[in-house]
Amino acid sequence: MIAYPEVKINLGLSVLRRREDSFHELQTLFVPCSAFHDTLQIEPSDSPQTTLELEGASWSPSEDLTFKAYRLLKEEFDIPAVRMKLSKGSPVGAGLGRVIGPGVEHVLLGRDPGTVHALAHHIAGAVDVA
Repeated sequence: MIAYPEVKINLGLSVLRRREDSFHELQTLFVPCSAFHDTLQIEPSDSPQTTLELEGASWSPSEDLTFKAYRLLKEEFDIPAVRMKLSKGSPVGAGLGRVIGPGVEHVLLGRDPGTVHALAHHIAGAVDVA
């Protein structure tokens, strides 16, 4: 599968407080932007380990939210290991971020909303979005 996750532009950000779990409570306004996108390739793995190769990014694959999300989904829903390659097409560190990708949406389709919310919170300290 190849997906092209678009980015979201952070138009405003206020850090409200530091939470007990070391994340911060934020107030922000995100707007989708189709001018930039990343390329995410996902294919079955020959090994039992899920791997992520990063292109155009300087952080460790184990710290990437794509990798963290898939690892948690694999544990929760017993999905097979995959090889992923994420090629950054969006500027890194420019106040942009990926929106949820089609692969994750497919895995979450029909899942209990409470479980999905708990996983999102665990992955990125996510809070309710209005």
